[in-house]
Amino acid sequence: MQNSFITAAALLLFLAAGSGLDCREPADPIRETERQAAFNRAIEEQIRDIFREKVERVRNDKREAARDLTLGGPDDSEVMISDGRYRESEIHAAVNPANEDNIVIAPIRSLGAGLISMPLYYTRDHGQSWQRSEFEARAEGGGDPMLAFDADGTLYFSWIAVDADLSVSMLFASSRDGGASFGPVDSIFAGQLYFVPPDSYAGSMADKQWMAVDRSSSDYRGSLYAIFLEFEYNPLSPGASYAGIYLRRKPAGNARFVPESIRIAGNEFSAKQFAGIDVDLSGRVHAFFWGSKDFGPTAAYHLWHAFSDDGAASFSPPRPIAAVRFPTDTRQTGIPSFLPQRLHSSPQFAVDNHPASPYRGNMYAVWASNDLSSSRAATLAEPFHIYFCRSSDRGESWSSPRRVNDDDVSYRADHLLASVSVNSRGTLMLSWYDGRAAPDNRHVSYYMALSEDGGASISANRRVASSGMDINAELLGFFGIGDYNKSVATSLFAVPIWADGRGNNGGLNVYAAFIPLDTSGRTGRVININSNAELSEIQPNPLRQNGRIQYRVGRAAHVILDIVDVNGRHCITVEDRLRAVGSYEVEVDLGQFASGLYFCRLRTGETSLSQQILIRR
Repeated sequence: MQNSFITAAALLLFLAAGSGLDCREPADPIRETERQAAFNRAIEEQIRDIFREKVERVRNDKREAARDLTLGGPDDSEVMISDGRYRESEIHAAVNPANEDNIVIAPIRSLGAGLISMPLYYTRDHGQSWQRSEFEARAEGGGDPMLAFDADGTLYFSWIAVDADLSVSMLFASSRDGGASFGPVDSIFAGQLYFVPPDSYAGSMADKQWMAVDRSSSDYRGSLYAIFLEFEYNPLSPGASYAGIYLRRKPAGNARFVPESIRIAGNEFSAKQFAGIDVDLSGRVHAFFWGSKDFGPTAAYHLWHAFSDDGAASFSPPRPIAAVRFPTDTRQTGIPSFLPQRLHSSPQFAVDNHPASPYRGNMYAVWASNDLSSSRAATLAEPFHIYFCRSSDRGESWSSPRRVNDDDVSYRADHLLASVSVNSRGTLMLSWYDGRAAPDNRHVSYYMALSEDGGASISANRRVASSGMDINAELLGFFGIGDYNKSVATSLFAVPIWADGRGNNGGLNVYAAFIPLDTSGRTGRVININSNAELSEIQPNPLRQNGRIQYRVGRAAHVILDIVDVNGRHCITVEDRLRAVGSYEVEVDLGQFASGLYFCRLRTGETSLSQQILIRR
């Protein structure tokens, strides 16, 4: 009898829910009105923030264009050759699963004069040489370059374009030749913003998309998914305003995206952003984002996870993954100049969807946060660290967050814009910008760490940039190193990629390091994707005493070739002279140095390249 009563009660609740009835206490209309007003203010603030990033950043760059154009480089006839003339940052990258020698990189390039572009660089020989794609997206504002390969090697590229009339488009194109060329441009989402005097904006927009392709053997194999923040705000009808994490899909075989958006998280969240997406080996679609259901300065923020088993037609309710302590006032003034003026927790997520990986199915999250052991409200006065957590049961549970950066310095050092990648063997790579070398981030380098056991343990941190840089906002401007940074990993190499301003003259070039993941004794190399010079690996390597260094310069330049230790300290100068266009070989005697790891560094007026040297007696 008791069981029958429980069943009847459950049925009554089910029918009430289905018919729109509410068996709970009536909502307080005053509290609901206050919440709606707070929610509308949050949307308006986020619109201002996004508009500032997507459009006002470009306007600000007009004042900096003259300086950008003097960073070194040829005359205007070679503008389309990437050579350090313009700042490039906010980098995304992808590895072709059908051919790991094919890696593609897409940054935002600030052209000055109120324009941006998103060039694409690709390699077909595992980074030995790089070409620039014949395709380049341009706009008066926007950005957010994003890349995703399907299992067969088709590359999808998406970006956001803001035009002079404030129309906002999320666009995409595809390439079947590894990024060399792209087909027609089509739309994922189209919106329109309006200026509302004196200082506000309204309308509809999508922002910060992330993409993934189903590479599984499921019924949805080949489907392309784009997840993003979508919102609409009308100050004349605030009750109709909404903001949330949404998804659009392009089923396998379709040329276009389905125009309807699938809601993952909506107005129940007061704040949400930085959506991520990936697909596991069963075809389950995993959605992630940062957000909070609270309002005000004491609001608690988390990373969230939801999933879909029907090809992203519907999603489970979001569940929290881990806490994030990050200040909410970063849209306002008061950010210290030694921090990027675009400052966020910038989480990234990855699913190990590689059939041969012993850790297939694992999911990983990485983000920046104030110290998570503190219960105080987040603040700009505290340094930011990189945190990591994982799930080995498809998101049912997550490990406690652990700090990734292993430095312990007495001064202020920040760690920002973390990236996470998993290779086909299940090796996990984490990378980030790191300011441990000097107080207040005066010497920021790029660092990485690895996990060979599915995230159960993380290696010691490794510096991969052979030179540091100053990320001060007064030098790099409002946008600086961007809102995110993406590194990749192949079966043979970890490939951290970053925006590098080692010249400390306001310029940012795209750099990459190739760090071997095997134990064959090979050494890695650091390259400048934008370089008009090349530095070959020293031969032999490892060496005992004498070796040969080969390099090439693409135009006449003053060349400085020297050897530095792992801490960047100068050891010897090999060459310091003018060189004409051509290839050169130099003999070097390193017999006076102790066994260990060193760098051979090539510098010209606009380029700095490095190769590792291992001395072994």
